[in-house]
Amino acid sequence: MFLHFGDPPEDVGKIEFVNCVAYQQNQILFCKWRDNDIWVLPGGRVDPGETAEETAHRELLEETGATLKNLEVLCYIHCFMYNLEYWGIAYFGEIKELGTPSDLNEVSEAKLFSNFPENLSKQGPFANENRALYRAAIRRLSVGGGFRGKRSPHRCRHR
Repeated sequence: MFLHFGDPPEDVGKIEFVNCVAYQQNQILFCKWRDNDIWVLPGGRVDPGETAEETAHRELLEETGATLKNLEVLCYIHCFMYNLEYWGIAYFGEIKELGTPSDLNEVSEAKLFSNFPENLSKQGPFANENRALYRAAIRRLSVGGGFRGKRSPHRCRHR
């Protein structure tokens, strides 16, 4: 997995999934999968006819009950799994209102964390991706705040 910060990579393919890194003060919102008790960042597949940004708002609302004040691209995600290549976008936004999850078939609860919830969760299939996105968001919050209204000029990669 590679995270691309800044402008979209030239070779970015079709965006197939999104993650939503939602924050309140210096806490990041996670949801717990119902079937295996793993804490993950909200997100999911882009439905046909839906934009990636619409997916981010929909998935966040379904999995956490949260709405956002603003939304911006945190980074582009380039994944390789099962000999296939996938592109996604991680969005970053400040929580406007925090409700309860509506998709209780998929998630059991949502919670804000000050630290990455390693001690509360098992290692899931997206643990490295979630950890890298969490760190990128905390870094963004620690260097002057949240929403910038523009993309970060940084470019780095994580494996």
